[in-house]
Amino acid sequence: MNLQIGLSKVQPGSLIGKMIDESSGGGGFCHAFLYIPDLWCCYEAHAKFGVRFNARNVGSDEVLLDIPGLTDEKALNILRECVRHDGKDYDFRGIFAFKTPLIKHSVNDFFCSELLITVLQAAGYYTGINPSAITPNAIAKMKIE
Repeated sequence: MNLQIGLSKVQPGSLIGKMIDESSGGGGFCHAFLYIPDLWCCYEAHAKFGVRFNARNVGSDEVLLDIPGLTDEKALNILRECVRHDGKDYDFRGIFAFKTPLIKHSVNDFFCSELLITVLQAAGYYTGINPSAITPNAIAKMKIE
């Protein structure tokens, strides 16, 4: 099974997108997700809908990155972790914690890049990284291993 990392570029006029981009040092990205091309869907933490599988196409404003060394077993581990977190709420406090360190993120909910790193860690990727300290821009700059 093929899985990919997806990154969304900041849209003009998006205040939250701009805040996420700027608070993480810039780079132009404001959202991260897991893309499942065989099913034409994404797994993401979305501010409006929470954590869920979302049937949608990838837009022209989104970048897809292959996950090196992805075997069927690793893909299944990632998808099992997705199912484990499906339905949780979006961690609004977590995104504001990047701008205001006094705010602590929720331990039960997820923002987009935190969720992506968490599910990838189930297959041995990004080990040793604190998922709640990662932004979409940081993912774009990191080597996938």
